[in-house]
Amino acid sequence: MYSKAEVETCCIVLRKLLDAVDATALLSNFHTELMLGLDSHLETVQHLCLVQVVVLHVCSFCLLY
Repeated sequence: MYSKAEVETCCIVLRKLLDAVDATALLSNFHTELMLGLDSHLETVQHLCLVQVVVLHVCSFCLLY
Protein backbone atom coordinates (compact mmCIF):
# COMPACT_ATOMS: atom_id res chain seq x y z
CA MET A 1 0.00 0.00 0.00
CA TYR A 2 1.14 3.52 -0.70
CA SER A 3 1.67 6.11 1.99
CA LYS A 4 -0.48 9.23 2.16
CA ALA A 5 2.53 11.35 1.16
CA GLU A 6 3.17 9.20 -1.92
CA VAL A 7 -0.46 9.45 -3.03
CA GLU A 8 -0.48 13.22 -2.51
CA THR A 9 2.72 13.61 -4.52
CA CYS A 10 1.32 11.48 -7.34
CA CYS A 11 -1.88 13.54 -7.39
CA ILE A 12 0.08 16.78 -7.59
CA VAL A 13 2.12 15.50 -10.53
CA LEU A 14 -0.91 13.98 -12.22
CA ARG A 15 -2.88 17.22 -11.88
CA LYS A 16 -0.09 19.10 -13.66
CA LEU A 17 -0.02 16.53 -16.44
CA LEU A 18 -3.79 16.51 -16.83
CA ASP A 19 -3.85 20.30 -17.07
CA ALA A 20 -1.92 19.93 -20.32
CA VAL A 21 -4.42 17.46 -21.82
CA ASP A 22 -7.33 18.68 -23.93
CA ALA A 23 -10.65 18.29 -22.08
CA THR A 24 -12.21 16.26 -24.90
CA ALA A 25 -9.24 13.89 -25.00
CA LEU A 26 -9.29 13.58 -21.22
CA LEU A 27 -12.95 12.65 -21.16
CA SER A 28 -12.73 10.19 -24.05
CA ASN A 29 -9.58 8.48 -22.78
CA PHE A 30 -9.99 8.59 -19.00
CA HIS A 31 -13.72 8.71 -18.28
CA THR A 32 -13.75 5.40 -16.40
CA GLU A 33 -10.67 6.30 -14.36
CA LEU A 34 -12.18 9.65 -13.37
CA MET A 35 -15.37 7.95 -12.19
CA LEU A 36 -13.39 5.35 -10.25
CA GLY A 37 -11.31 8.10 -8.67
CA LEU A 38 -14.44 9.89 -7.48
CA ASP A 39 -15.37 6.70 -5.62
CA SER A 40 -11.90 6.30 -4.07
CA HIS A 41 -11.52 6.09 -0.30
CA LEU A 42 -8.61 8.54 -0.58
CA GLU A 43 -9.70 12.16 -0.29
CA THR A 44 -6.74 13.41 -2.33
CA VAL A 45 -7.71 11.18 -5.26
CA GLN A 46 -11.36 12.23 -4.99
CA HIS A 47 -10.34 15.88 -5.03
CA LEU A 48 -8.12 15.43 -8.08
CA CYS A 49 -10.90 13.70 -10.01
CA LEU A 50 -13.54 16.20 -8.90
CA VAL A 51 -11.40 19.11 -10.08
CA GLN A 52 -10.96 17.42 -13.46
CA VAL A 53 -14.70 16.75 -13.78
CA VAL A 54 -15.46 20.40 -12.98
CA VAL A 55 -12.90 21.53 -15.57
CA LEU A 56 -14.52 19.23 -18.13
CA HIS A 57 -17.94 20.62 -17.29
CA VAL A 58 -16.77 24.22 -17.62
CA CYS A 59 -15.01 23.47 -20.91
CA SER A 60 -18.08 21.77 -22.34
CA PHE A 61 -20.25 24.69 -21.23
CA CYS A 62 -17.88 27.16 -22.90
CA LEU A 63 -18.05 25.21 -26.16
CA LEU A 64 -21.81 25.71 -26.24
CA TYR A 65 -21.43 29.49 -26.37
